[in-house]
This record gives sequence, structure tokens and C-alpha cells, in this order.
Amino acid sequence: MYAKAVIPRIIIFIITVIPIGCNSNKEMLDYALQEAGNNTAQIDSFLNYYSDKGHQDIAEHLVCGMIGRYGMSGPPMDSIEALYRYLNDDNFWGFPSALGKKGDEFCKMPLNKSYDLKSLPAQFLINHTDDALNQWDKRDWNKGLPTEIFLETVLPYRIVDEEATEWHKAYRDYAPGLEDSLSKVSNSVEAARIISNRFGPTPYHGRFITPHRSALNLLEKPVGKCREDCDRTVYAMRAFGVPVTIDMMIVNPDYGGGHEWNVVYDNEDKIFRMFDNQDYPPTRDSIHNDKRRKGKVYRSTWRPNSDRLKLYKDAKYATSELLDPRLKDVTEEYFGKNKVTVPLFRKSGEVYIGFFLASGMMPVDISRKGETTATFENIEPDLIYFPLEPEGRNKFEPVGYPFMINGDSGLHQFIPDTTKFVSAKLVRKMPVGFLMDRRQKVIDGFKVYVGKTESGPWTLLDSLSHEKSKTFHYIRNSSGIKEKYIRLVAPDSLTKELGEFVASSDSGGINALPLSIVGEPKDMSKRKKLIDGDVLSRFLYKPENGDMILKVDSKEDIGAMYLLARNDDNSVRPGDEYELFYFSRDGWKSLGKKTARGFELEYEVPDNSVLWLRDLTRGKEEQIFIIRNGRQLFNYDL
Repeated sequence: MYAKAVIPRIIIFIITVIPIGCNSNKEMLDYALQEAGNNTAQIDSFLNYYSDKGHQDIAEHLVCGMIGRYGMSGPPMDSIEALYRYLNDDNFWGFPSALGKKGDEFCKMPLNKSYDLKSLPAQFLINHTDDALNQWDKRDWNKGLPTEIFLETVLPYRIVDEEATEWHKAYRDYAPGLEDSLSKVSNSVEAARIISNRFGPTPYHGRFITPHRSALNLLEKPVGKCREDCDRTVYAMRAFGVPVTIDMMIVNPDYGGGHEWNVVYDNEDKIFRMFDNQDYPPTRDSIHNDKRRKGKVYRSTWRPNSDRLKLYKDAKYATSELLDPRLKDVTEEYFGKNKVTVPLFRKSGEVYIGFFLASGMMPVDISRKGETTATFENIEPDLIYFPLEPEGRNKFEPVGYPFMINGDSGLHQFIPDTTKFVSAKLVRKMPVGFLMDRRQKVIDGFKVYVGKTESGPWTLLDSLSHEKSKTFHYIRNSSGIKEKYIRLVAPDSLTKELGEFVASSDSGGINALPLSIVGEPKDMSKRKKLIDGDVLSRFLYKPENGDMILKVDSKEDIGAMYLLARNDDNSVRPGDEYELFYFSRDGWKSLGKKTARGFELEYEVPDNSVLWLRDLTRGKEEQIFIIRNGRQLFNYDL
């Protein structure tokens, strides 16, 4: 369940939607009834029904959370759902060109927006609430479950802006055998583990940008990004009364965009535990670390948070995500409570904390204090942040030196020492995250042979092992090879995602030699991606289809050879022009341009500086780093 980015939340509650003065339950409820308009009688009927049953507080919480909520539906969304149903194991990674283009067109078409307070009938709300109350009452793990946890993790009938549907029974009918398994369970995390194992992960597919998919569509055709996996998990678990919700980061410190995951309330330890349905199943052993740096973590809530409304009341330039009062800051649950006060370059009023992205600085929270210092609370330690001030809508610039909270010594500012320079060897412009590292490991054990003919005899050159910091894996003993045939042998029968094979006449991989595929394998068109000169193209190499045999179509001898797994093309590439910058009080300052003559660059850089390497030849993914003991360390590595 991985994704480069989370689709921006469609429902964004700008501060003015919910009056700041709506602090009491009565004021919120009055506002909700006012918004219901011609549907007020239905909302009143629902409230009265539960008032008579002694659950007035539950009904009022649900109604107050309906303020501003709506669902998106219509023929364009129906057409996209039809396209999803076209996907199967044989064509899962793509649509025929014509179908893909139609889907892109459907995504641009207007949809119908139906506001919950104005449209949902009392019986829909009653059916849903009765089911949630029944699950609260019947499950052993919910004995003693605090009402405030039930209200936010079991009761809600929708997640964001999907079409409202009656989904509880459908999810239970999908997995009828779960009832017997769950009847013996008294811990909510164990219940979540059983359900997660039964429903499994949602297959990843990120072609179309749409509103959230409805619960029933996700059940019938589970496909999408991490967002859809989280949504489907919430529906499945709430259908069986497991208290779950969604946590997220609105900006990933390493890659930009965002990410979200599920959390389940542990009824014994009284804490939320993060999990997913693939690599990190629900467990009570620990709070999982999914290897992503987070910075700030927010929890999706049903009811708007009045404290968040107050915090951003005077924030003129806050992003729409930060203004969403249905995001609750829960960073303290992940990293503990902390506070840091940071000096600023000048007196500033509206100050944010945020991260560097190549596309621009991105804020993730607002300061509790302005003027010549900014105070930030509850942030992830050992991560590089910038204090930011707005220069206009959605444009933020640093107003102080980058900094981090060091677990041992508190605040550390990265103030470059231009009187002391240190040597740095640069090999990448983006970090090797856990997903990239996993992809690189398919290289381990690959054997590379050379021969004078396509049938050998073969001489072993190397048995490869991957290096985390590198994309181009050098084949030892490949310098000065006169043989023209190369044989690649996989270490086992598992499918491998390979990116590129390079043979060059020089030792640095600059002058690539032409290669061809030997024989007539049935996957010839796919194998050609290994030698097409595009390191981002890839193919699924299945060893049962036979070894890879390549021919060097040149009279020149081989100077070096490299094998690449599927990769992000963010390593230093021979022949590309680069420019290195460090952050100073006056902004980013250049340390000069260089053309790579191999797979690394050497620079002298100011000590204690934050650096940014730009590839001027290609690409757009870049991230800041520091130098420690001569090594590049990105946020991911700290």
C-alpha cells in the first residue's frame, strides 16, 4: 500500500464555513439545522428518534459532523467505475490508450454534489446509527469503549466525499466466516488483524484522479491508491464494530505529496496503533514504524475541531489542507510531546513550519508565536524543518535557518560555517527510501557471464550485491572485456523488476555501446526495455522464460558494465550537468556547476550547511541533505 502522493482532500472546510463562535453543542446543532433547509424535518426526525431512546448525544454528534459534508456522484464517476472493472490480472497496470484517454476525460467532467444535511433521509441515518450501536454493544472488545472513541471511529457513515451508501451488511456478507472468528476475540487490535487478513490489501492503481470511491464500489472492485486502501479498511472494520480511523501526513518530508494509513484503537492499552494490510498488519507488540518520515501527523475526525478553527482564525495565507478543521494534530502520539523556539531573520507575524520541496516550500503547521521568534509544538525529532512566512497565496519562503530537534541537545540550527569547508561525495539528488531499497535488492545474487559466442563457453565476471546509495550497480572485472556476448542469470525463480543494462567503452559509463537481445524469447518486446537507454522503463523478468543473453553490437571493447533494477533515475548520471547550493541567510547560494564524469560528484561545502543538488540536464525530483563524515544524509537517513 504505497503511493507517491495522496489526492488532495476534496472536502476542504475554509474557516468561514463554520462560524468561530460555534463552540457549544447547541450552537453547532442550530447551525446544522439551519443548513439543512428543506430537509430540516428529516434531520429533526432523526434527532427525536434517538432522544426518545436515550442516545441524544450520539445523534447530535453525527448531525454536527454533517456540517459541510457532501457526496460526489454522476455518470462520469459511473464510467470510471466501469473502467476499473475492466482491469484484471493480465492488464492491471494499464488501459488501452483509447480507454485511458476516455477515463482522463471523465475525470474532468462535472459531478453532482449532494450535501448530506440537505439530502439524506432520517431512515438512512437511523439504519446506519442502529447498526453502529449494535456493533458497539455486541463486541467484547467494545465493552467499556469510551463514547468519544465510538463517536469518531465506529459511528461515521462516510469518510470524505464519496457517494453515501448502505454498506454495513454488504461488508459482513462478503466475509460471513468472520463472525465465528471474531466471536472469541476480546481485543480490538486482534479483531483488526483477523479482518485485515481476510480482506487483504487493495491492489494499487493510480491512473485516475477522482473523488473518493463509494464503500460498495470499493467492495466490488478494490483498486486504487493508499487512500482507497484506507477507505476500504475503514468500511470493513467498522462493519464489524472495530474502532478505526485514518491518520495522515499532508506533506511527506522526503517526496512531497502526502500519505495516509489506518489506526486502530487498542481497547486494552488505550492507544491508537498504526497498521496497513500488507507490510505492517495490526499487532499489539509495538507501534509500527513504517519507515516513512512524517514531521506532523493529523487524524481525520468526523466532527470539526473548534480548537483548530481558533488556531487558524487569523491565518490569512494558510493552505486549504491546514484550514481543514476535520484534521486533528496527533503528532504527540507518535513522537512524544516537545516544543522548540526558533530565532527568525526578522520580525514576522504569520509564521509556519514546513519542508523543502523542489516545487517550493510547503507548510505543515503554524507557529504559536510570532515576532522575532517562532514556537512550534510536537514535531518529529531529527528532521530538517524551515520556519516559513507567506509571500502570497500558496507561496512560502524561509524566514530563518533550517533546524531540527535533536533528541539529546534540543534545537540545532544549520548555520553554514563559511570559514570551514568539508569534502563531500554526492551520489544522488533524492533519498533511497524503503521502497527503492526494496526494489534494488532484486539485484542481489544476479550472476554476469561473458562469452565468445551466444552459447558460450561462459566466464563468470561477478555475482552482484546491491548498494543502497546507488542505482547503477557496477559489475566487477568488466573492464577491458573483448567478448561480445553477455549472459545474465537470476539467483532464483522469482520475478524481477529490472530497469536497464549498460555496457560502455569507458570506465565511467558515459559512452554506451549498442546492445541487442540474442534469440527469439516470447517476451522479446519486454526484454528490449532493458537496453532501450531509458533507465525509467522497466520489465518484469521471469527467469522461467530463460536467461538474458545480450550481444555487444560494436567493435569496441567493453570498459565497464552496470545493471540497474527498477529505479527513480535520481542517482548522479555520467554526462549530466549539476549545480550544488547551500542555504544561507540570503537564501540559496551556488557552490558551482559540474558535469558528472562518473556516478559521483566531489565538492567542498561549508560545514553545518543544508545542501540542494540540482540536475540541470533532466528530472525534477530533488531533496535537501546534509554532509556527515563525508556522506550525504537526506531526511530519510537521519
